[in-house]
Amino acid sequence: MSKVYSDAELCQKANEQFDKDKALQKVYATSDGNIFLERNKNHAVNHARENKLHLKEIGRAEESVTPIEQKLEEMSVKDLKAMCDGRGIVYTSKSTKAELVQLIQDNVLDTENEIKED
Repeated sequence: MSKVYSDAELCQKANEQFDKDKALQKVYATSDGNIFLERNKNHAVNHARENKLHLKEIGRAEESVTPIEQKLEEMSVKDLKAMCDGRGIVYTSKSTKAELVQLIQDNVLDTENEIKED
């Protein structure tokens, strides 16, 4: 299995693109670390769908990491697994830190969406 990048790592990779191209306002990043320019959105969507990856749209204004993402990044793998256990999130014994962070972030988004729908 290839490396799974956290949202914070994807933002760092996006910042590298923003530094290279000052006119660039938005990129699309997949959880395997690929960055797609705005004009290649369809390629990003197809790549994410075909490889069952998380797709994140990153704008130039999103260059900073949210406090929740920062806190998750600072946690140990043991603590992340405990958090997953507490939330009923399924992971494997070989799950990496980035994968655990992504699972927790996805779970939080799903929970927020459920609350909005009610």
